[in-house]
Amino acid sequence: MPACPPSSARRLSPAPALRRQQDFGRLYRHGKRFRTSLLTVVAGSATAEDPGFRLACVVSKKVSAKAVVRNRLRRQLREIMRLQRPRLAGSAHVALIAHAPAARATYHELEARVEAGLRRLGLLTNAVPPDPRR
Repeated sequence: MPACPPSSARRLSPAPALRRQQDFGRLYRHGKRFRTSLLTVVAGSATAEDPGFRLACVVSKKVSAKAVVRNRLRRQLREIMRLQRPRLAGSAHVALIAHAPAARATYHELEARVEAGLRRLGLLTNAVPPDPRR
């Protein structure tokens, strides 16, 4: 049985995070949206001054007043995107905006909705990558 890669090799690094207000503004103005009952996926193409994949997981206090619940949901969304990243076609900026029912959803329900959103927005390829958890 192969050894598990070090945890730093399995994590999505913080570098590709969308953080600045102007990045969010550009993504919300020019990006395409896919909304479900659990979350909204907003995706836009990377810009010349900011190439590459960037991710934002937005979980507001409207989702849950408890920080533990919001942080768990953020971690789940980041993990879902880390596993989907090898299947992404090209570079893009993606924001995952959680809605209140997402706090009660299972990991697999969230994963299915994120995958559906990415596919609907044309960001996923059909290639199935090897499972990085093994």
